[in-house]
Amino acid sequence: MQSKQADVLIIGGGLSGLSVARFLLSERPDLSLQVLEKHDRPGGAIFSHSEEGYLAEWGAHGFLDNCEESRKLIELAGLEGEMEKAPLGKFVRYVCLDGKLRCIPQSPKKILAANLVSPWAKLRVLADLWRSPLAGEPSVAAWVEHRFGRALVPFADAVFTGTYAGDIDRLKIDAVMPGVRRLEQEHGSVIRGLLGKRKSMKKDASGKGPVLPAMTSFRTGMGRLPQALAQPLELNNQLLYRTELKEVHRLAEGWEVRTAQHV
Repeated sequence: MQSKQADVLIIGGGLSGLSVARFLLSERPDLSLQVLEKHDRPGGAIFSHSEEGYLAEWGAHGFLDNCEESRKLIELAGLEGEMEKAPLGKFVRYVCLDGKLRCIPQSPKKILAANLVSPWAKLRVLADLWRSPLAGEPSVAAWVEHRFGRALVPFADAVFTGTYAGDIDRLKIDAVMPGVRRLEQEHGSVIRGLLGKRKSMKKDASGKGPVLPAMTSFRTGMGRLPQALAQPLELNNQLLYRTELKEVHRLAEGWEVRTAQHV
């Protein structure tokens, strides 16, 4: 068994682990750092697949460009010239319902007019105006059903799976949509909160209203991001593939981590 020491040990070479590694090294290049990944590639749930001219995503299909940290991450990855953007005002999303692709409109009025759910389900959405906020940290699925009804849960699944590649029965609404959660808690209703926010928004210099963020990916898919983040890490030193965690123990000074390959 081989033993190594490091100032920082990161378990998992997915987007979160690689992001932490690159942010840390950008601030503290003197740190000895290791990332342990049990698979033979970086990215975790993020994986892009190209076949016969079509690009498909195994996990997240993109992210919004309205976060300063995400812009910094792109800079660290050196991918500024490979980005593909779709402004939310023009972004088109489809969901498969009953074996057919249905386009989800991008404005509330068009969503209500679209033939995606029954008239009763559309009326149920308005119950948000009278539903008290759920206590604690509910899952996305529980929160959507509570506020807008069970019929909208599949649509939430399409949205959040495409962004987080996670299970909406496990994802917490407070973690993935803290802004919407605040609107709900401050106004007692998401609809009232959005209407209030819209009134308070100032128009931009063009007079066309607030500028919406853009859904962002890369020419060869989201898999390009973890690949670029992992590339500068020294293989078999800073980044170890096929290294699965077995045990973690707290010691008087630091931690001991055991894997099948390293201690």
